[in-house]
Amino acid sequence: MTVPISVAILWLMFAWRRRFSLYHHAVVALYGLGFLALLSALASLLPTVLTGLATFLIMIAAFVHATVHLKGAYGSGWVQSVLRALTLSVLTTLAFAPFLTGVMLLGLSG
Repeated sequence: MTVPISVAILWLMFAWRRRFSLYHHAVVALYGLGFLALLSALASLLPTVLTGLATFLIMIAAFVHATVHLKGAYGSGWVQSVLRALTLSVLTTLAFAPFLTGVMLLGLSG
């Protein structure tokens, strides 16, 4: 579910740049989400005591990765990449939160 959300957000952020297709946005989204999945898998191997620290480090690493990734993939400057990474973070959270809430409510009702 996060792939279509991420692709749509990337398309909206770069809709005025015609040289990037939905395929390009999908590749960028899959690469970024794959990195987050790898970080989450590694964090799950840590002891429970380090959960808070691991979450904080994942958030920092995800933002840094998104900034560098957007800069490289779309050829943006550093300021544009940071602003786009912030926008991507906020919009993804806003779009994913209702979906996750719905999944949890379905789990409670069944």
